[in-house]
Amino acid sequence: MVGDNRTVRVSVEGTPAVLDDGVEPRVQPPSGRRLPSVLRTLVIPQGYTLSIAGSFALAMQRYGQPSPLTAYAFVAGAAAAFIGLVLISWRTIRNEAVEPPAAVLALCNGVPLTVLPITGALAHLVPYALLGFLTAGFSAVATYVAILALFWSVIARWVPS
Repeated sequence: MVGDNRTVRVSVEGTPAVLDDGVEPRVQPPSGRRLPSVLRTLVIPQGYTLSIAGSFALAMQRYGQPSPLTAYAFVAGAAAAFIGLVLISWRTIRNEAVEPPAAVLALCNGVPLTVLPITGALAHLVPYALLGFLTAGFSAVATYVAILALFWSVIARWVPS
């Protein structure tokens, strides 16, 4: 309605839930049946975020507070690794969303726990901050993507769903 100050709030399921007439609605817990879908949706970005943040923290521990240039080097290294992996797998990339294997074990994404020691070790081998941040960014992305792909390949082949 024109002139009506009320708005419709939409529930998690996508159906109109309440009219907002200034009265605060009761907060309801998320539907238990939605939790598995949310976990499947977040499994890749959650592990990626932990890998990137942890690798950046390890680079900071090694080289100190980054300058704008060294922070940019970290991002450049991460972007270079991602672009490199795309180019390597160019012929097999499809226009479809990646789904983890059906086995519940595939959602137990502990890959960042393997990324950080590798990235940290590489950072300690590089004596210069600019090159070190570049290496840390590159290593974080390349290692995360490669180990996650390997982890899921093993699960898809050997773990029943």
